[in-house]
Amino acid sequence: MGSNMLCSLLLCALTLFAYSAPVAVDAAGLAVAVPRARGAVTASYVLASESDFILAGASVAAAPLLSLRSGNPGAHTTAACAGGPLSPGTTVTRVTLEYRYDTGYGTTGAGANFTLRVAGQPVYESPPLTDFAYDLNRTNYSAPVAVDAVGLAVAVPRAGGASSRVDLVFDNHDRNVQLLLPMRINITCTGGPCLAPAPAPSCIYPNNCPGKVFPRADKQTWMMNASTIIMPCNNTGFTDPSTTLGWGIVDFDWSNGKGTGKADGWVKHSPMDDEEMLFKQVQMTAAATPGTTVWIYRCSVYAYPWYTSVRKLLDDPAYAPWFLDFNNRTGPLHNTKCDNNFQPPKCSEHFHMQEQSPGFPHGDGDCAAPGCDCGKAPCGFYLWNHSSTAVVHGQTFRDWFINDFMLNKYGMSPLVSGFFWDDFWPKPGANFPDALSGVAEDTGLDQDLTEWAKITDAYDQNMDALRNKTLAAGKFAWQLMWTGGQANGVGGTCPHSIVTQQGCAAELRALCNETAPPQTRAMMYAINAHRPNVMPEVKEDLANFLLIRGPFAWLGHGWKGCSQDYPFPPEFNLDYGEPVDKVCKETAPNSGIFTREWSKASVKMDCATWTPTITMK
Repeated sequence: MGSNMLCSLLLCALTLFAYSAPVAVDAAGLAVAVPRARGAVTASYVLASESDFILAGASVAAAPLLSLRSGNPGAHTTAACAGGPLSPGTTVTRVTLEYRYDTGYGTTGAGANFTLRVAGQPVYESPPLTDFAYDLNRTNYSAPVAVDAVGLAVAVPRAGGASSRVDLVFDNHDRNVQLLLPMRINITCTGGPCLAPAPAPSCIYPNNCPGKVFPRADKQTWMMNASTIIMPCNNTGFTDPSTTLGWGIVDFDWSNGKGTGKADGWVKHSPMDDEEMLFKQVQMTAAATPGTTVWIYRCSVYAYPWYTSVRKLLDDPAYAPWFLDFNNRTGPLHNTKCDNNFQPPKCSEHFHMQEQSPGFPHGDGDCAAPGCDCGKAPCGFYLWNHSSTAVVHGQTFRDWFINDFMLNKYGMSPLVSGFFWDDFWPKPGANFPDALSGVAEDTGLDQDLTEWAKITDAYDQNMDALRNKTLAAGKFAWQLMWTGGQANGVGGTCPHSIVTQQGCAAELRALCNETAPPQTRAMMYAINAHRPNVMPEVKEDLANFLLIRGPFAWLGHGWKGCSQDYPFPPEFNLDYGEPVDKVCKETAPNSGIFTREWSKASVKMDCATWTPTITMK
């Protein structure tokens, strides 16, 4: 739920690089001149962020400097360039790069090394990298190491595909290695342009392509009070509907009504009934606040046994293939299999962890004696196996996941207009969201990155099918909104205001056009507030919202935690009409003053003084 950057493909003739006469080192260690091949061209991969790689076990992180991390000690990982593959039928004659590195904890041992492959062929093998230990100095990387692989004749397969990639293959021995970013890899080739055109951006989930993911047309409104949204939760009981009065959309978290401390709640029920109590909250809120619509929580990665629909599956052994299991390898597990409050203990071979889980006598929600009742299995976060092909009782996992879990009788209720689809399946080698340590190790996925990638791909496909059916049903989801950042990104759980005082003029210049995300996406604009009952810039937020909003937009609060107050600002109850101007505009070049006419109001923001003005007509 970071900033993404498309891999930069800098395509140009070799002469445009203005290289000095190329020099290489021959097998005897002597410098030799390298003649340029006739008709040779050069292209470059500029690797500067996670989106510039296809990662399998490796990762990109800032700790504190942004680097490509090779994974864990003992692991074999890869990082391929995500830009266009090498052009089929060309011949690579030269590869150059410079890299700087540091190594994992310790100053002795075999360290790590990596191989640079072009179209599956190794063109450079690093020596064992053992110096510049991370624990001694986290910013002391090596001096640049220059690589110039010359005299190559690597034929790029005409079939293309994965075999036409440029990748780094890491062998972590007793330590790992980090390569400092950005890094540039230059490819010289003959027989055509070095790089094939990059594929068109995929619209498969989690990509929400601009202009393609909107609520149904009959859900559109310009009314300000209906264009608001919050995500409340009361973990000591039901949320009092009087505390959410006025808000257009009320999106309830799964912890609502949990029963923290001595308070009654679903954690104290036998068996737990979070799913039913969440819908009871929907009914209470809809009945008390006509015009308010309600969204409900569903987790897309973890299986919560306090939901009745999930507990029934865990209690039936036939559904075992739909869950990931603990890996029963030799060695201690990070997470426990059993709840020892019962005699005999409740145990499950399905992987589970106690992240945010109820417990007895205390946990994230305090269960009643003798212990937490999640059915036959212990309580915890279980893991869906999205790649399972097992048909159970005549039903596939995807069919059940979409129709009997997400869009079941509660999700398809006319009182429910949307969802919060929590979490995501990480790429191989990346961290799991909302997780305790050891998920990959306890499931064995860290040792089978191919299987991990298979599950991630299946998850994206299942979520894409869910998105299509949800939109067809006239419903929406938080993850389909634009909350800032990448134009095709998923909605952030804890978003920040899209227009800031520090960046006001530059941000509004970018957003005041018909192709900007507020016009091509459904937008959620977060109010600048640490707590929802203290909104120091509500007038500024409202003015900026009215300046940039498109047909589908909501102003409000993302996740602020449980048991918060959500007062409804009186300015949100005014009728500003409909926009007369298609988009906002700057009054003069570099004036820093932006305006937009509405049918019942004039809206202005002076960025130099951070002064909003809304004049009713």
